[in-house]
Order: sequence, then C-alpha cells, then structure tokens
Amino acid sequence: MSNRLKIYACSGIGETNRAKTWISEDTNAATNTQGMNAILAIINSLAVDLRYPENLTEKEIIAAYNALDLYSVCFYYARLYREATETLATVGNCIQKYIADGGFNSKSTRSEWHDQLVDSIIDDIDAMVASGDIQEQTGEFAEWWKKTVVDGNVVGLQQDGKIGATIKEDYGDLNKYLYDGGMYFLYLYIAEEKRSSLPYKIRRKIRKQQEVYDYCKKCFCAENGGIYGSESDMQRIIRDGIKEDFKGQTPEEVLDQLLNKERVGLDPVVIAAIISAVVTIIITLLGLIINYASAVAVAKYAVPDDPESGCPDGDDVALFGKSGKTWLWIAGGAAALLYFMNSNN
Repeated sequence: MSNRLKIYACSGIGETNRAKTWISEDTNAATNTQGMNAILAIINSLAVDLRYPENLTEKEIIAAYNALDLYSVCFYYARLYREATETLATVGNCIQKYIADGGFNSKSTRSEWHDQLVDSIIDDIDAMVASGDIQEQTGEFAEWWKKTVVDGNVVGLQQDGKIGATIKEDYGDLNKYLYDGGMYFLYLYIAEEKRSSLPYKIRRKIRKQQEVYDYCKKCFCAENGGIYGSESDMQRIIRDGIKEDFKGQTPEEVLDQLLNKERVGLDPVVIAAIISAVVTIIITLLGLIINYASAVAVAKYAVPDDPESGCPDGDDVALFGKSGKTWLWIAGGAAALLYFMNSNN
C-alpha cells in the first residue's frame, strides 16, 4: 500500500489561484482523535503561510516546508495507530531519533520534492519501528508527541464510551466550519486596552463574538471530552481562517490597519462575499454543535441567540476610521449578499 498522503497535493502551495481550503486528509474532526485534530491544525497553519510566500523570508519558507514534512509524517502515524497507543509511543521515539540524526532538514522549496520526501521518510520510520531497537528518546518533539498525540489518542465524539462512527455523516467537518467562519471572530483580536475607546456598536459585536466563541469552546475543548485537546488547537484554526481571508495577514495585522485608518488591500467584491458567507457558516455551525453536544451527552449550554449580530460588516468601517473611497474594498448589506448568492449559482 502506498504511503502517499494528499497534504501537499491539496495544499494549494505554489498555485497562482489559491483557493481557501482546509486539508482534512479525508478525515472528519468529529471522529478524529484529539491528537489528529491538533496535528491538522498545525498542518493547515503551515499551509496558509506557504500559500503566501511573499510574506516570508527564504529561511522561513524552508523552515515551513520542513515543519510541514514533519507534521505530515506525524499525522500519518497518528491516524495509522489510533487503535494502538503503545505503538504510537514507539513511533514518537523513532521520529525524535530521526530528528536528532538530522532528518527534516531539506533545503528545497519545491513542494513536489517535499511530497516525495515525506513518502521516503515514512518508509524510514516504518523500518525503525519494525526493528524494535529504538530506545526511549528525550527532546522537545518527544515531549510534544507524548502530551499531544499519545495522551490525545482519544476521540471527542463518543457515546457511552464508544466512537460515534455511525453518526459521522451527520456532520460536516467541524474543523472546516471554524476555519471558513474565522472572520466572524475578527474583533476578538482587538487588544483589551483599545476596546474601551471603540464605539458601542463595535464593543457590542465583540461581546457577541465572545459569546459564540465561548459556546464553541465549551462544546469542543478537552475539559468536556471535546474534539480538541486544548483551546489553543481551536484557536489556531480560527486564526488561520482569518489569515487565509486576508492573504496571509494575521488578525492583529489586519486590525492594526483598521485602527490606524489604513486600507486593507483586498478586492472589495471578495471581502463582501466572505462576510456574507460567514453569517451562514456560523449559524450552520451552531446548529451542528447542538446535535454534536446531544450525541456526546455534553451538558446543554445556552445557545447564543442572534449570532449574526456579531458579524463584521461594511457599516463598521467608518467607525474605525475613514469612510468613502478609502474603504471601497468592503461592501455591506444587499449588494454583498447578492454577490454571494450569485457566486454560488
């Protein structure tokens, strides 16, 4: 059986027309282990960075490719041995040894090369696992592997202690919903010290975004047996969804431009479509969470009402700074919704 993963093939790295995509490897967040979801979050974060190499130095690009190789290999084994936790521990020692011996240190910036390299590395790790003579390793990666993958080798979507495989098809990939709806949470990245000076309308949206975020956290994160081993895994997905929408810019960079009355350089029609779509995505996500929570017997939390009231829109722009021509990149209301509807027909 081929070891080949689809991560590089589906990443969009090196493509001229880079579509926003979540790399899932044909898995679903609801029935992945927490470790698998943590690794997918890292993989997609690296892919977003590599889709916008203009934001990186050559050294950073090489480092990102090598990291993507590493976590691609990690995901392969986290999925392969999800039913064999002891073997997962062995694999972590093998990968740590491989790193110590100078692995994951390519100088190439060609995605095709790295695609083939990942296959070769998996063959090498397979041989190391089969040999049975790898001793327990120490190191930063080994500690991360134990905490994230071995301890996280549990499935968030469970019922009566069993994986809810029969209800997998009831959900879209919850990772993708958070990723695609990331812009909804944009204002949460406004620093606390700057919020008090903002208009009431913006502060009200921040409160609503926080309410929806907290609801997702309660239902998805580890303390409630959720699909994420930590809040940081969920947070990474949201952040990278925003970065993808803004061509690799972080939420903080985007907001710094808004707060300092600078133009965020994106096509007006594209942004209008994104904002229109986000409302639908978030409302759909909340509906999925309700079913999800019931399936895993999670305590019922009050579902946020009127979630669309927290969504950023074109009318907010003048409240941050200049209005008029400076902000033609962002449109609101019926025109935005009309474009989104037409683009999906």
